[in-house]
This record gives sequence, structure tokens and C-alpha cells, in this order.
Amino acid sequence: MAFSVKNTTMRGIFELFCPHYCLLCGKLGSIVCEECKIYNISGHVNRCLKCGEIIQNACPTCQLAYDRSWVVGRRDEGLGKLVDGLKYGSMRAAAWSMAEMIEGVLPGLSEDVVVVPVPTIGRHIRARGLDHTWLMAKALTRMRGWRCAKLVRRISDTVQVGVSAKQRWRQAEGAYELAGEIDNGAHYLVLDDVCTTGASLMAVCGALRSGGAKNISVAVLAKSGG
Repeated sequence: MAFSVKNTTMRGIFELFCPHYCLLCGKLGSIVCEECKIYNISGHVNRCLKCGEIIQNACPTCQLAYDRSWVVGRRDEGLGKLVDGLKYGSMRAAAWSMAEMIEGVLPGLSEDVVVVPVPTIGRHIRARGLDHTWLMAKALTRMRGWRCAKLVRRISDTVQVGVSAKQRWRQAEGAYELAGEIDNGAHYLVLDDVCTTGASLMAVCGALRSGGAKNISVAVLAKSGG
């Protein structure tokens, strides 16, 4: 795990004078305290993002547009507060904590990794004043020394929250398109905060695959639902 000395020092100074309360346990100190961070990483059980079965890194039964996937945990009250704090509370520091937990469950990946965030709806970015998946992607790449790129863009503004699983899959089809050139030798790691049905992840990975990507993985903080 490679941290930037400058970044960690500045974060330490900021938290000294403007401390946070841990969103998971309420302890004074940081957005996510070390105990909660370690608890979520060590207690992590990887599950298929589509069927929910426990897996190592690839689901043996589901037909997916990606090769491997990792998820930190369920979107329970703790991880849910962290997700909502970043997306709806403008807690930018939460992006680093979310990336730290995702980084903690990823194996050592020696390939040329490019982190690709699932695109956020444009009007949501404007309303919130931030792009949460891009912030997570930048934090994760700093930790591992990888690259990040917005290689997929949204071509529709349909909202997935609050609609049925069937409608989620229908809306995700054709909602994304490739926005850059694919390097056949790169390992593309698609990143998102929450997965519910997996429809958006499949569509984003499908866009990468259609552009020639051969090695695609997925990393998510939390799985919502079953």
C-alpha cells in the first residue's frame, strides 16, 4: 500500500484541527476510524455481485461481462452512512476512506491497472458539487500507483434508484458508451460505490469489452439487497 506522504500529512493536520466523528461507530477522530476500517476489511466475504453467492474472485455460474469482482460488504447502516456522507453530505474525505477499504480487499495485481469509475449522472454531479466515483478512483490510484481514466461515459440520465430490478436492466442497456481508446494489455478495474442488481456494472464492462478490453475486473464498496 503506497501512501503519499504529503497527502497523509495534510490530512493529519486537517483532522487535528477539524476532527470528524467515525460514521460507522461515532468515535471522534476521522470519517472512518482504524478499528472500523480493519473490521470491515478483515470481515469481508466476497460475493458475486449478480447472484450473491460466496466466491473467491470469479463466479462459476453467472455469465458476466467482467472476469473477477471484489466487494467489501453489504450496504448496511455503517457502509450506507459512508456512501450517503460522500454522495449527499459532500464529505469528500469519505472517498479516501471508501477507497482504503476497497484497496484492503483487493489482491496484489501486477498488471498494468487502469481504474475506470462508473460514470455519475451529470445533473447529480452539478447538484452535489462532486463526482463521487471519480474521487474514489483518484484515491485508489494514489494508494496503488495505478492510473485512472474516464473511459466510459453516460449517454442517458435515467436514474436507477427506486425502480424495479427489471427496469434497472432495461435502463442500463444502451446507457453507456466507450469514451476513449482501449489498451489490450491493460487490466481495467471498474469501480463503484454500491451495486444493487449489477446492471450498471455489466453495461459499463460491456462497453469496455466491445472496445477490445480483454482483462476486466470490478471493485465495489457495498452490495445492496440480497
